[in-house]
Amino acid sequence: MHHPDRTAQKDHALNAWKKAVALANKRRCRLTLFGAGRHTRWLLSELSSEDRELISQILDDNPDIEPICGIHIQSPREVDPSDTPLILVSSDRHEHTLAKRCKEVFGRNIKIIRMYGNRSFVTDGHVTRMVPFSPWRRLLNDALFAPERHWSIAQRFLKAYFKHESWRFWHSQQQSPHWGNHQITLQLWQHSQDAAFAERGTYAAELIDPGDRVLDLCCGDGFYAYYFFAKRAASIDAVDLDEDAIRCARTRHAAENITHHMKNVVTSAFPRTRYDVVVWDGAMAHLEWNEIECVLRKVHRAIGNHGVLCGSEALEQPHEQSWDHKVALQSADKVRKLLEQFFTHVSILERNHGTPMLYFRAAQEKTSLGGFQCTHGSTAQLPRPTDTQCPPHSIPQGCSQRQCQS
Repeated sequence: MHHPDRTAQKDHALNAWKKAVALANKRRCRLTLFGAGRHTRWLLSELSSEDRELISQILDDNPDIEPICGIHIQSPREVDPSDTPLILVSSDRHEHTLAKRCKEVFGRNIKIIRMYGNRSFVTDGHVTRMVPFSPWRRLLNDALFAPERHWSIAQRFLKAYFKHESWRFWHSQQQSPHWGNHQITLQLWQHSQDAAFAERGTYAAELIDPGDRVLDLCCGDGFYAYYFFAKRAASIDAVDLDEDAIRCARTRHAAENITHHMKNVVTSAFPRTRYDVVVWDGAMAHLEWNEIECVLRKVHRAIGNHGVLCGSEALEQPHEQSWDHKVALQSADKVRKLLEQFFTHVSILERNHGTPMLYFRAAQEKTSLGGFQCTHGSTAQLPRPTDTQCPPHSIPQGCSQRQCQS
């Protein structure tokens, strides 16, 4: 014996089917069913064989299921929209969600028919009853049964949150920090589509072999040491002068083989005397010329004959100079000449992501430069900086000769 509400659902569905068939005959086309679940199997079992011949195809996002009444299931992405002029959504519980999915796939030019409209049939045990499909129920239906909506909502929330974090980090303070929060950069990357931040880590990581000792100068929040270097290197010393940067690095980017040090790279000795790879990304312009020379002298001693220095810098003219930059690195040639004072082989790669960038590598042996071509440099032995002291004009304020030798 049929429950009266089940009979009501059956009558409602078959009346909707008749209206859809009438519209299909008027348009001289066949019907496409969207949805290959329980409701579609029930509907086709109620239709006559003549009615089933009016169905051209059944679409479902999960097409790997058995045919229904001899009709094969297809993915909506594999169907030409011109072959689906009229779509009948076949679902009682998830009709609203499937109708929105149809619009996402086929656009608004396709006629989409909903069998139940603003009503939905829900099951309590063995009893099926028809209830109004309120906006709140529709919202709950989307939240529970539309994973693509989950992704969209989560992305919007994350975008809004990290935009606020970006504003708070860069603009809400009287003076912007000298370091960047790369978690913000990472989350907003899909919107900015600026890959410059990833290039830094990739070009440096290429040089690191298993077991290498790495020094990350002016590490900021420790993003690159954690995400690009830690799985390759045996040990990493990440150094920065900013207390907030080191606190952030220790909180968000800690690893067993990473040690964060709050040190002045100019006036303080490096944590170790020898390194295989020294990374100096985006920080050279924050120092005066004599301070840069002092750091390069210390790096020259730390990497010896077999190590390599790598890094990156933005090229800028004096009138374009950033507020926190003390020098303007105007050209790749100027950077090359600076590095050649201390290293025999120098390679430079220039890139432009809206802001001209250069990536540099410097070493005593050409083979240490890795995948970069040796675009600049000479096999001739250049005068090496003395190991006894910094030239007087190169000693920055607060940097003793002994410290520069460390």
